Amino acid sequence: MFVGLLSGDAWALAPSSVQKGLEVRPAQGPAGSSAILYAFGFTSDELVRVSVDGVKHDATPPLTAYSDGSFAAPVPMPSTPGVHRIEIYGEESRVAAAGTFTVTAGGVARP
Repeated sequence: MFVGLLSGDAWALAPSSVQKGLEVRPAQGPAGSSAILYAFGFTSDELVRVSVDGVKHDATPPLTAYSDGSFAAPVPMPSTPGVHRIEIYGEESRVAAAGTFTVTAGGVARP
């Protein structure tokens, strides 16, 4: 897992022993897919930032953790085939986690 520090428009990630998590479901799908991001380990009602391939995802309303520190939100994935890196970052806790989503050449979403 990683602890992230927000610096301008870039996130600097550094290793941490803090155990946090990110699950991306489905893990792959065709161009135009969305994935639901499931995460835990944030503070109650914390603002959670999401980036895909280093590009910030601006959601309206802003994405926040639930009162128990968990988080779930659908996020549109890129249309370019291949593996895409997803990063989440807690504004208060400065905790970050990462996962991937694979855009397939066609077909249906797979777990």
